[in-house]
Amino acid sequence: MKMRAKFFSLFFRINVFAVLIVVCLFVTMEIFHTVNSEKRYLNTLSSYFISDITYSLFMFEESLKNAFSDVDFQYLIADDEIVNSKTKSELKKKISSFGSYFPYAEVFQVKYVQNPVFSYRTENVSIVDLDISYSGRVLVFHDNKLYLVRSYKPNEDIEVLFLFNLNRFVSDFFTNHVLDENRGIMFSFGNIKVFSFKTGTEAMTKRSFIFSDESIVYGVKVSSVVPIDVVYKSIRPIVIFGTAILCFLLLAIFILSRQLSKKLSMSFETVLKEIQKRKGMDFEEIESLERYEDELKWLVNYYNEISREYDNYIKETDRIVQEKTAVVCEQNAFLKEISTIDSLTGLHNRRYFDENFPKEFNIARREGFYVNFAIIDIDDFKNINDKYGHLCGDACLTALATIIRKCFQRTSDEFERFGGEEFTIYNVSRDSEDFLKYLNFFREEVAKVKVKCEAYDCCPVEVSFTVSIGAVSFIPKYSDTFERVISKADANLYIAKNTGKNKVVLQI
Repeated sequence: MKMRAKFFSLFFRINVFAVLIVVCLFVTMEIFHTVNSEKRYLNTLSSYFISDITYSLFMFEESLKNAFSDVDFQYLIADDEIVNSKTKSELKKKISSFGSYFPYAEVFQVKYVQNPVFSYRTENVSIVDLDISYSGRVLVFHDNKLYLVRSYKPNEDIEVLFLFNLNRFVSDFFTNHVLDENRGIMFSFGNIKVFSFKTGTEAMTKRSFIFSDESIVYGVKVSSVVPIDVVYKSIRPIVIFGTAILCFLLLAIFILSRQLSKKLSMSFETVLKEIQKRKGMDFEEIESLERYEDELKWLVNYYNEISREYDNYIKETDRIVQEKTAVVCEQNAFLKEISTIDSLTGLHNRRYFDENFPKEFNIARREGFYVNFAIIDIDDFKNINDKYGHLCGDACLTALATIIRKCFQRTSDEFERFGGEEFTIYNVSRDSEDFLKYLNFFREEVAKVKVKCEAYDCCPVEVSFTVSIGAVSFIPKYSDTFERVISKADANLYIAKNTGKNKVVLQI
């Protein structure tokens, strides 16, 4: 019986430990999944809110600028009271007209050389002090209302400011779009942190929240938030369910452990009974004992045999996996290579350019090397396609690629088909090179070539063409970017195209 109790204790502990781990992992993963889902939802909500408020402010500010475009703000500081009053009346009238379709801008202020000369608040608000100067401020929080300060300057001396009611915007946002009273928006600027919900605004709160990723809108950090207790309410059923499952499994483990320990100890109990039968008799060898001992030896031998087969299987599997991995790596390298090659010209394609040129540019900027970069475009390529057909156009592209390889053979030269009939050539060098000389030589070589191909009517023709080139050659500064290099070369190409074509324009 002691053996059975030991087996029972061992099996019960092992299974209870395993079940606890599984149930805890299950509950933990569910909690983690719930929190992550909530955070993803908050990120989506934050993105939607930022898009909404950014668009609303942009449209209002544009409307405000258009409405005030014909207002002469200098009249606000005029000594003539009639002109002054008329200008203020005109401003109030224009501001009042905004209230019907944009009620969030509640306070307007016009400043002349940092001094308020006009202040007006709509009928929606009465708590904001009109005598305070709001210039230089981003957020205004007063009487549980949060305002965003926005401004624009019609000229150097005049500044127009307005206060945007964030409370009201958040309330309308959750009322009209999200329909959610539990979640809200946190606005943070410096030491100011304000939580705005559909039901109201809180500046100081003891509640804990889950936050979305922070975004910055007009200098203010914005995050979507949800109280942790709201999330815990959704997690509570999972915890209860996990607890119920745990209790059920513990009961099942108790029953199964008893049955299993009984079966495993049965052979030992059988031997014990054989010994008890011989009590008081002369000691005799028990044949059944030898039989049980042989079974144990057979079990060990059988296990060792399985272990050896398993080791061999693992080694063979590792060998196969290594072979397959090598084949896959080789195929991946081949696929990567062909994915960066233009099938028509055999040159590297735009994808290779997008990966390689930023690296080369960064090296030049870090080491103080020269960046020589050019964009090549076939002149009147559309006319070639229209007149001779696309096959002749393809032949011209292939011929141009051949000339590029012939003229730019240094190991530092890189060239790609940039797109359509455009190609790029660039290199990074320690010393200044006569890049313009090489490009003109290349341009002249192109003009000499006659491409043989078949036109639409299958008649053989010889097509000649020229190229225009926009180029740059300079040592980039730390503030320069590779996009600026491309943009400048493209601008030079535009100049070459519009000043006669078949030329090279190289300007810094």
